[in-house]
Amino acid sequence: MCGINSSLINFNTRKFQLKRKINEIEYFLKNKKYNKILKTILEFRNNYIFIQIIVKKNKEIISFLKNILNKTERLKKKNLSFQKMDILNDIGWAINKEILIKSIEIENNLKKQNINISEKSVIFFRYLFYEIESLNYLESRGRDSASISFTFVSLSRLKIINTTNNNWSNISILCSKNKKNFFSTNITVKYANRIGYAGENTKKLLDIIYQSEIFSKINFYTIISCSIIAHTRWASVGPVNLNNAHPLINKHNNNFEFFYMNGDIINYSNLKQKQIYNKNFITTDKMCSNDLQCLPGIFKTSKKKLLKIADGSFVIFYNNLNFPYDFNIFKKGTQGLYYSIDYDHNINFASDVYGLINKSNKFFIIKNNCAFSVNQKFIKKTISTKKKFNISNLSTRDLNKGSFSTYFLKEINDTELFLKRTILKYIDFKKKKNKKIYGSFSISKRIVDKLKNKKIKNIIFTGMGSCYTAAVGISKYLLTNLPLPVRNKIKVQATLASEGSGFYLAKNMSDTIIIVLAQSGTTIDTNVYVKLARKRGAYTMAIVNKKDGDVTYIVQKSMYLGNGRDIELSVPSTKTYTCHLILGFIFAEQLISFLSKKDTKLIHNLKNVIEKDFIIKNINRLKLQIKKIIPNILKYHNWIVLHDDSINSFSALELRIKLSECCYRAIPYYTINQYNDMKINNCLVFYIGFKKYPKIKYKKRNYYIFISNESGFSKDKNIKIVKLLSKNFVPLIVETSLALQLLAYEIACKIDFYSKFINIGNKKLISFVINKHEMNIFNKHSSKYKSKILTDKFKRPIDTIKHQAKTVTVGAIRENINLRIDNKIYYRETNRTNKSDNFLSLYDKLKSQINLISDGVNELEKYFISNILELCGSIYSKQKFYNFIDLNQIKLVNKKIFSNLIFLDKSNNEFHNNLNNNIYFNDPKKLNYHQLIKTFLRNDNCSKNFEIKFFNSKKYLLENRNKYQLNLKKYVKEFNNIKFLGSGINYLIAKKYAHYFTKKYDRSIAFDIIENHKHIDISSESLLIVLGSNIYRSGFQNDIYFEIEKFLAHDNKTLIFTNIGNNIFDHIGEGFNNNKLSKIIKMPLVEEIYSPSLFDFYFSNFVT
Repeated sequence: MCGINSSLINFNTRKFQLKRKINEIEYFLKNKKYNKILKTILEFRNNYIFIQIIVKKNKEIISFLKNILNKTERLKKKNLSFQKMDILNDIGWAINKEILIKSIEIENNLKKQNINISEKSVIFFRYLFYEIESLNYLESRGRDSASISFTFVSLSRLKIINTTNNNWSNISILCSKNKKNFFSTNITVKYANRIGYAGENTKKLLDIIYQSEIFSKINFYTIISCSIIAHTRWASVGPVNLNNAHPLINKHNNNFEFFYMNGDIINYSNLKQKQIYNKNFITTDKMCSNDLQCLPGIFKTSKKKLLKIADGSFVIFYNNLNFPYDFNIFKKGTQGLYYSIDYDHNINFASDVYGLINKSNKFFIIKNNCAFSVNQKFIKKTISTKKKFNISNLSTRDLNKGSFSTYFLKEINDTELFLKRTILKYIDFKKKKNKKIYGSFSISKRIVDKLKNKKIKNIIFTGMGSCYTAAVGISKYLLTNLPLPVRNKIKVQATLASEGSGFYLAKNMSDTIIIVLAQSGTTIDTNVYVKLARKRGAYTMAIVNKKDGDVTYIVQKSMYLGNGRDIELSVPSTKTYTCHLILGFIFAEQLISFLSKKDTKLIHNLKNVIEKDFIIKNINRLKLQIKKIIPNILKYHNWIVLHDDSINSFSALELRIKLSECCYRAIPYYTINQYNDMKINNCLVFYIGFKKYPKIKYKKRNYYIFISNESGFSKDKNIKIVKLLSKNFVPLIVETSLALQLLAYEIACKIDFYSKFINIGNKKLISFVINKHEMNIFNKHSSKYKSKILTDKFKRPIDTIKHQAKTVTVGAIRENINLRIDNKIYYRETNRTNKSDNFLSLYDKLKSQINLISDGVNELEKYFISNILELCGSIYSKQKFYNFIDLNQIKLVNKKIFSNLIFLDKSNNEFHNNLNNNIYFNDPKKLNYHQLIKTFLRNDNCSKNFEIKFFNSKKYLLENRNKYQLNLKKYVKEFNNIKFLGSGINYLIAKKYAHYFTKKYDRSIAFDIIENHKHIDISSESLLIVLGSNIYRSGFQNDIYFEIEKFLAHDNKTLIFTNIGNNIFDHIGEGFNNNKLSKIIKMPLVEEIYSPSLFDFYFSNFVT
């Protein structure tokens, strides 16, 4: 996941009718046509105006612009609407920041670099600063490394000393004389650093440029044209270093080539092996290990077939010094690419619209799966055909952090305005009802009729990372407020998008509504799921922040947050998360209105949120509270987040994400009962809940931070309360969101503080960030280098998370790619029969609708039974509808509504006895995964074959005990952060054994779904125990492979469980330094449903 922005500069100055434009603006101002003033002022961002101001010293233009600026400031003092105030602010910003101040910056830099101030030097530096700005805007897409590359075409050879011409230097200078007797010169500047603050990479690039004084040696009068291509990288393949920073610079046949990419070539390794075999692997930098390394060979032999040969989703930019007048673009899949033609007919490209708006607010979208050359001919054709363009209402003002120290804080403070814009857009407070505006909020009549006629069986909210947490909150709100008889017939759930695409796609999904929660709309994991679901008949919608995001072209309906301008540039989501929840609640209300007449008083609560400075007052109050309660972080190596069944308990998921993102910790979240069952010490314990007396066992060596609106807590000095004031649900949720965001921020700042005052003799300081397995190497370094390592380890930039990007456009694509998989995966046949193999065929005895309910202790078993039900429906071609029901809700209504219940609890009380036709699993032996399989499946040959595989797999493990023994405690001691990862049915095992080993080793061990790790805490540089065995659904093993490549590229270590015969992981991690702690364990193969049972057997018998 990367970002590219570029400009092709022709150094022309297009005519600009200055007097006419001045008269137009005066007329528009007099007639209060503020929109037209803004449109005209934006046209002033052109070469003519900058040359007049900087070169010609035209004081008339400066005076006119300042006069308009003063008039707009006076107008802003009047009582104007939101919309008019926004326009006036945009006018003032464009004049002051984008023209007047920009002119001063250009002139000052030219003087500082001793460069002659001329028309061409002004034009060049204008676009240089534009591309640097754009690179900063795109940095949220990843910032492990950055580069800017200039290709000049000149009448004579530039007098620059060619010091370096390789792929791994900070600055590389390459020269060539082309066939038209012009001279082409490329200057590429690179910088790589896995951690840094927002804007630090571009500052380093400029420092390298200025220190080299390279542009002062250029005679700009001789320059004919210049292309600038800038790139920011999120490492998905290969470690973070200059060799892997884009562009890949390659020399072939006395020609220098440059390759840049956003996205992934997922079969790059196969392509490379073929090229080596055919002697076509010509990449000159042998230390380059990213997926660009296969491109020089492809361009040598089959450039035109690139889109067919290379698998994946990507945008590739290519240029070379023999043909410097243009560059080639290859786009495959859904990676975003936009371009604009600015006022002076220069063409500009960017991976996101953000990268264009400083040059033009008009843009075009590049379609998927295309290849073309960009040159003057392409530009003229675009202009002459008068192709219809899109218009963005974004301003660079929206991308500025103003007076705040970080975007994170700025965006928390933006929450009030963002919510107000969103709520007023969708709620009519006078009529006390939802608005149906823009055609975006109206669900189609066909779907409404299906809801009313009980034809909709599933309502699924989905997303990744914080978007998934919001999905959980919205689904909980809808579930809580739907009448119970309705709830019994419709399954409302939140599903992580990658789980949806991998495991929860039915052949016919016409009875399903899927609501996507998205920020940019470009997250591959999310978009793949909704695309596949729609193909199967699901009705799809999106609640999204960014207009024209990829997901909006996939779903049938989109609902937009705010006015489409509330951009988030900080990687951790703040205002978007909160606004997702609120708009999700509003949408849920509309669904409820189709199914009942229940009044939830939502509109009244929403009014309270946007009135009386509710949000800003809470921000100021909470900041003061939180600053006082942050402990000495170095004392606590274990961190845990607790939750219960409070109405805001889903916020514990988001607190865990915010702490992980901001503080680089892998953090588990547990119920209070699970925590009470542990003996864990030196632990920072967080609790979010609504209970007056949560039954938490306090331990003296732990420190507790509770976010609650109750006061019934112990007054121990190690127990601190972040006090919430709200009682009603909606204000409480908003207040909770603000509190958890500010808490994560303050803790991160406390950690970052240590980076400023490093003491290499402080053992607590060192052990907090240095893993034991790193200690020997660390101790061998000089004091100066130790200090540098510790400084970097303690940095918490917040806006730019180490190893993590805000928008991840690489992910699970669920396509089978031919990676070294041996189809003869090992298991031994046998004729074994045993009476104990009898299956009880419970599935056949169940009615068509099943309700699953647990006491909270047996949640994993409840979800495991749902997997069994899915399997039975598939292999017996007899699907049955199942739902998850809350025990407390059943007690509130007529018991006859609920029948065919499957209880998973240890109680046997009077309430159970009064319910008929139900099944009880209250014997712990019956809750064993293996026993549950045998309870539900038919007693047929298919089941017996499953059982034979399982029996033989256990036998094989026992026969090879020495080979499979694992000293897990050794690994646990070596790492500060440990995490179990699993997807589908293996996620249940990841969750189970993270809890089990947390208890066993008194260490907080986290758990997650494999594909979600890159969205949450890849920054924690954890030991990842990846449970990848036994699942061979479409593309799944390939997707795990590519996920693990990303983990390794970001300094995570892996212990991989796969199967005998599955060889795709055998060489993973080659080329990474210090990868010896990664390990692969190849298990015998069992059926997918038996995977938890085999892992139970393994972890019970082979972990020493």
